Amino acid sequence: MSKRRRTGRTAMELISASEKAKPERTVPSVEEVRIQPPERLSDAQQAIWHEVVATVELRACDGFLLEVLCGLVDQQRTLQSAVDRDGPILTQVNGRPMHNPAASALRQLEPQLTRCFKELGMSPATRARLKLDNRTRQSGAESRWAKF
Repeated sequence: MSKRRRTGRTAMELISASEKAKPERTVPSVEEVRIQPPERLSDAQQAIWHEVVATVELRACDGFLLEVLCGLVDQQRTLQSAVDRDGPILTQVNGRPMHNPAASALRQLEPQLTRCFKELGMSPATRARLKLDNRTRQSGAESRWAKF
């Protein structure tokens, strides 16, 4: 039986060489990609999109979640205006009071909306966990207290 002669590098050497050759993969920010709101969003939802993009640092991969958030915020605003207009209690045809269905829908929408805000880093707790709040506070504190 003849021995096989090794030629070339070992598997571990090949793996480590290929890892070194790979460029570091980064997800471009929204500013780099300049993602625009999808055309299927209403004018109100597109305004919400621009509002959020101007406020929060996002990545291009956050586009779908941002689209969901825009729909939820638009729905929340519509429901809230219906509750503000009609009140939380409506009067039925027979004169009996009933809960406004818009108020019930609004309560059911709140957990979804809260979760989207958290996922996009738009809650104080999430910003603190991501250490985004410190940067904002320091820059604001520096400008306010610079004269002292």
